[in-house]
Amino acid sequence: MTTATNQPTEETQLHRLNKPALDFEAALHSALEEMGEKFGVYDITAQSGPITPACLATQAGIPQRVAQVWLDSQAAENYLKHYATTGLYCLWSSWPRMVR
Repeated sequence: MTTATNQPTEETQLHRLNKPALDFEAALHSALEEMGEKFGVYDITAQSGPITPACLATQAGIPQRVAQVWLDSQAAENYLKHYATTGLYCLWSSWPRMVR
């Protein structure tokens, strides 16, 4: 006969350790998504083709640093392709246009 222990499993312990980071990531992603909608950066990126952070900032009326963070986050999530040699960002060629 085996008895159940109240000891958390390794998976449960890892989940508890990762939960704050996952919650933060979700909040940041949500804020960046809302910003993308509010300032039209999704539409600008879809319509412009390859774009630099400076160009996006000018077209959206936002600071260049904000445009850079937004573009980097979208590239990290694989929504955009980043060409490091040119500094350009663009939608993946197979990604549907997000213009409404």
